[in-house]
Amino acid sequence: MKFLAQIKPRTIIAITLVVAFLMFGSAVVELLESRRELFHVLEEHSLSLAETIERSSANIVLSTEQVQNQLSERLLNNAYYIARLDSMRMLAKTDLRAFAEANAVSRINIFNLKGERVLGSHDPLHGRSGAGERFSPRLMLRPILEEGQATLILGLRSARFEGGQRYAVAIRRTAAGGGAIVLNLDAGQLLEFRKRIGIGKMIRDLGDNTGIDYVVIQDRDGILAATSQVDEIASVDTDSSAALVLAGDTVVSRRVAFRGKETFEVMKRLSVEGSTVGVLRIGLSMDELRSVEERMTRRMLLMSLALVAVGGLVFTAIVASQNYRLVSRQYAEIKSFTGSILENMRDAVVTVNGEDRITIFNRQAELLFGLVSADVIGKTLEELPVEKGKCLSAIFIAEAQELTLECPENRTRIVSTSVSGTIRSDGALESKTAVIKDLTESRQLELEMKRKEKLSAMGELASGVAHEIRNPLNAISMIAQRYEKEFVPRSGLHEYRSLTGVLQKEVKRVNSIVQQFLRFARPPKPQLA
Repeated sequence: MKFLAQIKPRTIIAITLVVAFLMFGSAVVELLESRRELFHVLEEHSLSLAETIERSSANIVLSTEQVQNQLSERLLNNAYYIARLDSMRMLAKTDLRAFAEANAVSRINIFNLKGERVLGSHDPLHGRSGAGERFSPRLMLRPILEEGQATLILGLRSARFEGGQRYAVAIRRTAAGGGAIVLNLDAGQLLEFRKRIGIGKMIRDLGDNTGIDYVVIQDRDGILAATSQVDEIASVDTDSSAALVLAGDTVVSRRVAFRGKETFEVMKRLSVEGSTVGVLRIGLSMDELRSVEERMTRRMLLMSLALVAVGGLVFTAIVASQNYRLVSRQYAEIKSFTGSILENMRDAVVTVNGEDRITIFNRQAELLFGLVSADVIGKTLEELPVEKGKCLSAIFIAEAQELTLECPENRTRIVSTSVSGTIRSDGALESKTAVIKDLTESRQLELEMKRKEKLSAMGELASGVAHEIRNPLNAISMIAQRYEKEFVPRSGLHEYRSLTGVLQKEVKRVNSIVQQFLRFARPPKPQLA
């Protein structure tokens, strides 16, 4: 304290200013580093979201194709049946109408080789305005009528004489004279299905999430799909970064202006089943980042003013420590947003969707079930190898929270399970997630501890029993020795000596038995070499 009192005021001020400058500079460096790391976290989050969109887009395309394949197969089966009846000359207009109503088919038409309608389930209607040549049956059925193709999937078509869309198929007519048989049905449900699960719907739903400013899929012709916040965006030809992404498999991240504020944008080429769709642009809100920066800036200014005003190094250290801990906590919260939580969990996590297809399979699950995540993601439990599939299925059907699994490779594992489900708004099960904790080693340790406790109790019992037996044995042995040394009978000396000798010998034998019992109940400690 005396030393501090001897320092001149200007020296104390200078030291305070230097320390404040150093602390302020350190805080600025920390701010810049944290800002860089926060941008890195935003970029990782954007890439993860882009990969999710790419996988979801592929799933949507596959789902739509599957529905259309099923519709085509049903219509073709009906068409084959109609063709068989037609070849037997057993068809009339009433038969076609009844068949169409029974099988939910909008129209059934039979054409000759000239493309002229010879029979149909409904009366012909007058052509609508603008139908033109593109609705000519002869043009649409040319692969069958002229090229000899057996089947033709016409797909979605505008209704020829009515409003709306139709899904149609055609097959070659096997009756004399040839021609084609065409069946179509109302595609309203198919179109509604596309709207409900289409890529555009997925993009619009993503735009409703907090923290996402926009999501856009565009090609050189323009915007293919976008969130509702997007009215227009720079074209690929005018944006060199977008053109670079579309030309090669490059990821570009940058800060751009969107609706009067700064947005963190990541651009990535979107491909579905190996085919390039366009450029996927994801804009993430920087409000949280700006809020963190503003809070950090305010704290630095307050810290500097406090250091200058107080002039105490202790207060400076406290403020700097508090500021550092606050920045670290803010950074940890943002980093955990996109951290690899599942992969780093000590417990196995397995998630299946409503169709029992595996969607999540972390590293601990791979070790527990002996499966590779890449080989099981997207498969149902029934599609897995029999033994491993049974082991995994037992987790989701078991009612007990702790069960024993007969895992592959002759491994028996004791696990604790917690299964939870996610329910959609319509009440249907969306997914089930099982968190599995491997208790095998802990249960083995418990058994080992119990065994050691039993051995310890046995040792204590043996020690007590030995003590109780040895006391009377010692007394008997001492009495026998005294009888042998201090007393001499007047007659029968040889028999007397023999009896005392036998007594001592038997005492030693009992003592040896006690020693063996102790060694059995309490094994000796191992001797280190």
